[in-house]
Amino acid sequence: MRWCLAGLLMLAAPVTIAAQRGTLSGAIVSRETKEPLAYSIVALPALGRESFTTDSGAFTFGDLPVGPLNEFHVVRIDIVAADRITEPDVEGSLYLDQDTFQIRRSALHLTRMPNVYALQAFDVTTDFEELMESIPVIYRVFTIQSFDTSARRRDYDAVYEDLKLQDVKFLGRKPGQDKKAP
Repeated sequence: MRWCLAGLLMLAAPVTIAAQRGTLSGAIVSRETKEPLAYSIVALPALGRESFTTDSGAFTFGDLPVGPLNEFHVVRIDIVAADRITEPDVEGSLYLDQDTFQIRRSALHLTRMPNVYALQAFDVTTDFEELMESIPVIYRVFTIQSFDTSARRRDYDAVYEDLKLQDVKFLGRKPGQDKKAP
């Protein structure tokens, strides 16, 4: 099975979406041949949604939440793995707050997979929140690891992992907090 990640934001442009629910449609094509990739899996990891493409490579997701990412208007910066690199690399997107340029999300895909038995794809989405003014922290990490089920007998073809920050406690005073008077 082939995996593709579909982004909901547009390249290098501020994003705001007005509707309450939306639809995302598109087609998956081969980077090399530009031919449609029939019956591939398209995933929206942050929403826990996936779908197969049609025989013409088309897909549609309906009833999607729309709006600014985590209530921020963002700019998307795409990262493309260089063709000349022959070792594993990453490609994907970084989403920056358009006002503060702080990172709000990264969605990355491992390219040129390492020689790990039966591993076919590795995707990770990381969400960041501002703990305090100008102090972003990793709030959530969601990964999908896809496996070749024919290489080894498996009862699954993918592993999902969803990690969330539960709490932050400071051992001393918080950054920027005044020292207590003696």
